[in-house]
Amino acid sequence: MTNEELQKKLDLLRNKLSEANKIGDIELIDKYVDELNDLWDKASLEMLENAKKDGIYPYDSLKS
Repeated sequence: MTNEELQKKLDLLRNKLSEANKIGDIELIDKYVDELNDLWDKASLEMLENAKKDGIYPYDSLKS
């Protein structure tokens, strides 16, 4: 997923979440928060993979 794709998905979910919040629909709020969490999980895994490809592995610095 490119940064542009991620940003579009984040913007869409943020708008949906905002609308759900305005009308006070708890079920929709929960749904969109879950979707945001899923998107974050996917994006963070992709960032970690990219860091590995670039020779940067953040946990290596934590090892003694």
